[in-house]
Amino acid sequence: MDRRETGGLVRRVGLFPDELLTWVNTYWVTGTIDTSFTTCAEPVALPYRFDTPTVLSVFPRATTPEP
Repeated sequence: MDRRETGGLVRRVGLFPDELLTWVNTYWVTGTIDTSFTTCAEPVALPYRFDTPTVLSVFPRATTPEP
C-alpha cells in the first residue's frame, strides 16, 4: 500500500488501515471495545491513604510471591 493511499495513517498511528480495522473489529465483535476505552476516559482515582505506617519489601531473589 502506497503512503499516499493511507492518508498519513501509517505515520500518525503506526498501523496500516487493514491492521487498524483488524484491531477495532476484534474489540467490536468480542464486545470489549467499551472496556478498552475505560482507562482512557475515566480519571484515575488517588490511592487510599493509610494512616498506619506500612512497609513493603521486594527482594530480588524471592522464589514465591507472598499475598
